[in-house]
Amino acid sequence: MKDAAAVDKREAITKQLEELQDKMPRPLPGVQTVADMPEKRSPINLLARGDYAAKGDRVACARLGCSCRKASPNSGEHRTSARGLAKWIVDPKTR
Repeated sequence: MKDAAAVDKREAITKQLEELQDKMPRPLPGVQTVADMPEKRSPINLLARGDYAAKGDRVACARLGCSCRKASPNSGEHRTSARGLAKWIVDPKTR
């Protein structure tokens, strides 16, 4: 059986918590967006044995070349932009 004093203390703390939560401001509205801003891209480095602190050579932004038949997704606009890659995927010339 629980101690009556502990139960009273728990109820008082729960009531105090509820009162504080009622006083909290409403969260700010947020909108998640995606933008293609090459000037703000983070540098990408090879990692030695996957250790993020052991950065190796810097690598360029590029797509996998194994899915190419005719045109390469790693040329021109397709190389640096997700929008460009999407255009390359749906372009009938690349099929």
